[in-house]
Amino acid sequence: IDTGGIEQENNNQKSFKSFETNWIVKNIGLGLKEADLILFVVDGKEGLNPLDKTIFKWIKIKFSNKPIILLVNKADDRNNEVYSLEFYELGLENIIQVSALHNLGFADLLNTIIEHIKPTDETKKNKKISLNIDETDIKFALVGKPNVGKSSILNQILGEERVLVSDIPGTTRDAIDTFIEKDEIKFTIIDTAGIKKNSKKKDFDFISIAATEEAIKRSDISLLVMDATTGVNHQDLRIAGMIKEYNRASIIVINKWDLIENREEYVKKFLDDRKKLFPFLLHSPVIFVSAKTKIRIHKIFDIVKDVYKEYTKRIPDIEISNLFRECYSKKYPPRGKKKYPIVILGGKQLETKPPLFYVKLNKDGELHTSYKRYLENNIREKYGFVGTPVKIIWRGE
Repeated sequence: IDTGGIEQENNNQKSFKSFETNWIVKNIGLGLKEADLILFVVDGKEGLNPLDKTIFKWIKIKFSNKPIILLVNKADDRNNEVYSLEFYELGLENIIQVSALHNLGFADLLNTIIEHIKPTDETKKNKKISLNIDETDIKFALVGKPNVGKSSILNQILGEERVLVSDIPGTTRDAIDTFIEKDEIKFTIIDTAGIKKNSKKKDFDFISIAATEEAIKRSDISLLVMDATTGVNHQDLRIAGMIKEYNRASIIVINKWDLIENREEYVKKFLDDRKKLFPFLLHSPVIFVSAKTKIRIHKIFDIVKDVYKEYTKRIPDIEISNLFRECYSKKYPPRGKKKYPIVILGGKQLETKPPLFYVKLNKDGELHTSYKRYLENNIREKYGFVGTPVKIIWRGE
């Protein structure tokens, strides 16, 4: 678990009470609460300073039951003990010199970490948290513009405050992975900073865009979280476009539903807006929730599992081949500039995640976009594929 750096404002030493109320410190506290071992990183060239002492005091008070390794970074000459001498003042036995710049000292660090983290009977019995990301069954990301309630939804899903929640947009600056096991299924939940607009440059925050893009790429399913009180705007459309670009399964989550009065009219308008503004997500299920009052929050996992089944669904080749030939008998594909008619001979499904279908044609030619849409609609009508994109390619004999 990587955490944000703590800085002193105006280079003045704050009171310890004031230090504890800092937003960054609170966020770090959530990470340390999850951790089995704490690596306290200091600057070997700068030496021990008052802020180091304050941070260490806070860790010792709040997390006294967790082992701590002091990591003296920027120790470019590891044979020079001067880097770590003054840090012994903190009273720690485990002090390791490293240089991230020159990749020095990390073998010793890894060996020390392994010595400190050993399975216990308690961790073996605890199946709530999965620590092995390779064993994850389903990965889904919470993406959306700032302050739509992504972290609040995550906390409600988990049933505890695992992620810092604030009214200040952009509090979640990096992607945060949370591992949980539910109904014998292991989930990785990726929470992201919202894409915000820079008022001075009138452009998107590119760091947030990159983090959101990376979260979508790493996920199986992207939960596009929107604010019911603001309606659909260009930031929502930007993220919806990313989901389409990377062919991820998707669910649209409308949060703050408790603040909407005329709900029937709102639903009608939203569905109309979706059809006009981002029709490429018409296949995505929509759920209206409230992280504040917990309306329908409990249904999110069920929808995620259902969509994942669609995303990984495979149809037998003979069924797809028959379906394509039936579609052809009902409606011939346009010839375009070709003199000869285009005939569909069959087809099959090549891949899942997302489902990819291959159409076999009689000769080299192209399927018009409208005809691809016609085939996709027939695939969805017969087999569903709710919440997942459908890709179609073709080739002649």
